[in-house]
Amino acid sequence: MRKRVAIVILNYNNFQDTINCIDSLIKNENENYRLIIVDNASTNNSVAEIEIYLSKNDIKFQCYPNHQNLLINSKFIIIKLEQNIGYARGNNIGLNLAVDLGSTYLVVLNNDTMITQPFLAELKTRLENDKNIGIISPLLKQKDGSIDRNVARKNPSTLQIIINNSFLRNFKLFQNYLDRQYCIKSKEDIVKKEVLYPDLISGSCIMMKSVIYKKIDGFDKNTFLYFEENIVFEKLKQLDLTSCVYLNKHIIHLGAESTRKINSVKLLEYQKESLIYYLRKYRKSILGVFVFIILHEIRKILLRVKFK
Repeated sequence: MRKRVAIVILNYNNFQDTINCIDSLIKNENENYRLIIVDNASTNNSVAEIEIYLSKNDIKFQCYPNHQNLLINSKFIIIKLEQNIGYARGNNIGLNLAVDLGSTYLVVLNNDTMITQPFLAELKTRLENDKNIGIISPLLKQKDGSIDRNVARKNPSTLQIIINNSFLRNFKLFQNYLDRQYCIKSKEDIVKKEVLYPDLISGSCIMMKSVIYKKIDGFDKNTFLYFEENIVFEKLKQLDLTSCVYLNKHIIHLGAESTRKINSVKLLEYQKESLIYYLRKYRKSILGVFVFIILHEIRKILLRVKFK
């Protein structure tokens, strides 16, 4: 019997990307998997649109208004949350359900991705053959075929994190310094390689074993949005586990369409809260918090001036 993979897709006010992602998955992936779609209290009729797509394609599914006391007998599941609880907690809802259903492998898949080839089986094999890997991702490519460099990064310094999340990142003076965190600079960096072992990989598509998910206690529920990847790295480090990018398989990452639907001021606040929490708990850097808060307030002032 093949071990079941559970794929979790989080949706927020972006049903078209979610539908396209599901469609590409169905057409191009032949592995045995269960799909769990978690809707983060969308306000644009997303769940109904996704249901229409599934029904038109004769795909059996179950839809629940919450995530408790579920009777699951379908490969496709939709969980409709009553409030937007953010990226970490939203994905945890789906992942916890997958664990409860006995899934051996868990995949977090952003809805702004497109599957162009089967990839699950080879990622599973790599996880089984290398016990040092905690999480694994296929190579990410952008729509034009170029490499999404966020798929493989070194653990950034506190200063890099602060600069990269402030208005300072727009100055050319800091670009070379920020670029040092990327492991892939060009296509030549992946020629003749099968895998990379970076510190951080993109959360757009990650696979892990359910036993590892339970050991790291999932995504940190204290972040609403941002820095989930950094925190997962810190948790894996405590277990002496590494991240891996499997270069022989790739998917397309279109870009953060869901976050574009959120007010920019709200995004800044989510970023601020998550970064301060991350710096305090995982970096133990009070000085970093202080510097970031000052730069964050300056950035807000500049944004107000820009949009007046």
